[in-house]
Amino acid sequence: MVSEQFVWCRNCDKIHHVTLPDNRLGREIIETATDDWRTFSDQHSGHNLEPLIAAGERYFPTGKKTDPMAVAYIEVTNGQDRYLLRGARKSIEQPLQFALVRGCLADAGFRLQIQEAAIRKAMKHYFDGAQFADEKIDGFVSLVREVVEGIDPNSIRVSKYSATDSNVAYGQLGETEVGALMAKCAAQFEGADVESIRRFVETHRENSDVMTVLMRRHVSIEQPAKSY
Repeated sequence: MVSEQFVWCRNCDKIHHVTLPDNRLGREIIETATDDWRTFSDQHSGHNLEPLIAAGERYFPTGKKTDPMAVAYIEVTNGQDRYLLRGARKSIEQPLQFALVRGCLADAGFRLQIQEAAIRKAMKHYFDGAQFADEKIDGFVSLVREVVEGIDPNSIRVSKYSATDSNVAYGQLGETEVGALMAKCAAQFEGADVESIRRFVETHRENSDVMTVLMRRHVSIEQPAKSY
């Protein structure tokens, strides 16, 4: 179990991560956690120590949150004010080290992106190169991009979450979006091609297939306003 409790030395701005003993852990690990706290409390004896607890948002800029080497930003509170901690480790053998970060997390929502390279590869395989030359594929990809650029990210249903990046999900195009895409295709391609494209889209628009859109979450760290 991962503890969400911390101790902040307000004199030194140092953070101690409170690790909770777990009966499933070996005695050596429990003793190490105890020694870490004893060392911290000895080093900061007489200082103003303040307990903090995780409150709400966690953000992993890159990779998956289950990656032991992933950097994590955690919002914490002392019961009145909110603060931001950055957790990281230099090697897999070391425990997470936390530091106080000036600022707060600001969620900018999701941005949509088409799987361009995957679409091109899938179309070449699907049509076996006979029906769709590169020029036609280029035209189709441009139309997909036009449609996706006009979509409100909040209207897209998540069909699957990325297994490698905690900030990425896959969104499924709804009937409205597919209809808009096919209308654009009807104006650019011949009738037989349009029907082939429709079958391709319907075959590849679920889970994380090539016609789903990448929903990439963007979070920034807003710096506090300077006081003059």
